[in-house]
Amino acid sequence: DPHVIVFLAVLSVIISAFTVLANFTVILAIFRSRDKESATNKNNRMTKLLMTSMAASDLIVGIFLMPIRTIQIVYNGKWILGQQLCGLMLTFTNILCGISAFHILCMALDKYLAVCKPFVYRKLTVRTGYIMIVLSWLIPVGAFGIPTIKKWHQTGMEERIALFARLNICGSLYNKTLILTMCAFIFYLPVCITYLLYCFIFQEISMFFKRAPNYNRNVNRNSNILSSPNRGNDRSVPRRSRRFARNMKAIRTIGTLVVCFTVLCMPMWIFVAVFVYDDYNLPSRVIAIVIWIAQFNSTINPLLY
Repeated sequence: DPHVIVFLAVLSVIISAFTVLANFTVILAIFRSRDKESATNKNNRMTKLLMTSMAASDLIVGIFLMPIRTIQIVYNGKWILGQQLCGLMLTFTNILCGISAFHILCMALDKYLAVCKPFVYRKLTVRTGYIMIVLSWLIPVGAFGIPTIKKWHQTGMEERIALFARLNICGSLYNKTLILTMCAFIFYLPVCITYLLYCFIFQEISMFFKRAPNYNRNVNRNSNILSSPNRGNDRSVPRRSRRFARNMKAIRTIGTLVVCFTVLCMPMWIFVAVFVYDDYNLPSRVIAIVIWIAQFNSTINPLLY
């Protein structure tokens, strides 16, 4: 139906524009807030550094990938931009999804160290945050970029690539071994480690409250310090209470990012596995939809920060 296609195309343009504007606003707001922060406020600085970098990757999705998908929607799922641009777009999609996964992992690791290993965390510097950012970009870029440049991903795929070109389909141009290995390494591994770290964080918080049942657990919204009516009994509890209070908001925010990322990106990686094992026979519309759902994560993220 042409009316449906027009509606989807207009909606796609709106989402793309919002994604660019929202992520650019996040980056600008974080840079401005850095001038007002104390240089010793490491808890916020590390998290904000990682969020800025992740917003930059989401900005690339809105500028580059979403408009290309809009063109595909206009042509009812057909690919008219050539197989070279198709391969480039799929590579960028995989790389940027991996970048998001590793950024979320680093955020979870940052909060895990802050809550569960405070003595180790105090020894870290902001430089550690920059190292995390560099690795979060380099690992996915290397994992997908090197095989693409060397064309290892096309081994045994020559006939399939020619068929996709004739049928105007932009599907996975990666052979089964490589795509499934990358799927496990770039998505499932960091996501599983992230959830494991969050289990440790919640376990530590639960143990703290069990050890201090007589303390008031209400967080003062203005001071972000957990209040305690009986401070004389245990001097270590107020200190640990403040540590938990400082990190709770970031823990909730990052936890929401993790859940949204998993829900929105999981279908794409599941369909990738189904796609390669079903002899690459999934309809092009299905492929376009699951990739769009994954890219929509870049639209949601700025609303969660």
